[in-house]
Amino acid sequence: NPLWKDNYFTLEYTGIRPYSYMHGDPLTTYESAGYQLGHWIGSNAVQLYAAMEQYFPFMINLKGYFNYVIKGQEENINDYYDRITSTYPLLAGDNIYYSEFGFAVSYQPVNDFFLSITFNYINIAGGRFQTEYNIDKGASFSSGIRYGF
Repeated sequence: NPLWKDNYFTLEYTGIRPYSYMHGDPLTTYESAGYQLGHWIGSNAVQLYAAMEQYFPFMINLKGYFNYVIKGQEENINDYYDRITSTYPLLAGDNIYYSEFGFAVSYQPVNDFFLSITFNYINIAGGRFQTEYNIDKGASFSSGIRYGF
């Protein structure tokens, strides 16, 4: 409750070093159907996330958030084992950027049953974010019903 009653603020920093989730033996690589498992930003990346939530009476929740990601150059597992360099700094190589912000409203009329409406705007998404993650710039609006999550 940093500002007033039933108000919550979240600030997160995630940094994942190059070659995390990778292994020279494909049998022990953390991936499924060609998609690297672990955090969605993958290795050699940094994420800054900020959110503010307000809980109102009658089980209504309002949330605003901002997400910013910097991703370094895609790693080649052969370079890691050939030891081109002794260490690989965070965000090695050419960087690409991703930025989004959004708002969400949810309503919980009964326990574990939610109705939600979300607006999301991606204002920066370049390079590998478009090719690997299939993310395009622009706005999206969604609504949903969920039970038990």
